[in-house]
Amino acid sequence: MCSCTTPLNQYNKAASDFAFVQSKVKTELFNHVYYSNDAVNHIDSDQTLHIYLEGDGTPWINGKWIASDPTPRKAVMLELMRLDHSPAILLGRPCYHDKTQNSNCHANDWTMGRYSPKVVASMVLAIKALQQQLGFSKIALFGHSGGGVLSLLIANSLNQATSKTTPKSTSKVTTVVTLASNIDTDAWAASHGYLPLQGSLNPALLPELPSSIVTLHLFGKSDKVVNVNLFEAYLSSRQSAETIVYDEFDHNCCWGKVWLEILQRVQNSPLRPPVNE
Repeated sequence: MCSCTTPLNQYNKAASDFAFVQSKVKTELFNHVYYSNDAVNHIDSDQTLHIYLEGDGTPWINGKWIASDPTPRKAVMLELMRLDHSPAILLGRPCYHDKTQNSNCHANDWTMGRYSPKVVASMVLAIKALQQQLGFSKIALFGHSGGGVLSLLIANSLNQATSKTTPKSTSKVTTVVTLASNIDTDAWAASHGYLPLQGSLNPALLPELPSSIVTLHLFGKSDKVVNVNLFEAYLSSRQSAETIVYDEFDHNCCWGKVWLEILQRVQNSPLRPPVNE
């Protein structure tokens, strides 16, 4: 098979077609590939950096064999970032988007431990390194599918760090938006008959994010991968979060139709009570 058909090359071609610049940031745990738009080159300390996180990609082949390259085959968040004119990056997970994976990578980092404390810690360290490099002080996290799980875990970690340090020493989270995300990973795994994600963190077991962080959970009613009904208990316990269910949407389609509206909503609108649409 031609190497041009690999998930990595397909993803990089999409990023190039969108005129995004590919770079790398290193932490003490992992290397991370990230893709940035042109607005990042002009960001100032008062602006919010939009950080996009893709889904889990392909941890397994046919549910049996561990994939050698988990890079997503569908660039859902990359396509949404193309619509965003704010300073924005798509931050890759450890061992994704990189055929020269460092020696710290292990298959567990994209399979059972895909949301592990180590993975979350490296994502947080990468954000802190980029903060020093780019000069922003606030971030908005947008995550699709398992990327939404990570956005909640990262926000929780950064929020705890901010409460213990001075505001300028870490990135302040202003917004978390999840799309078609398995935000209670235990309930999601059980519903599909999967083994529990041992070693991974579950956002449903962590404290609610403060009301100062705009939190929005988006679901598609036709989604057969992530069923919103699984998360009723979780969502009802998060009083400051908002939930929107789109009748015509499924797991990957059709988030681009509403993305500009969502960006406008979270940037300029105050928190609203939970609703269904």
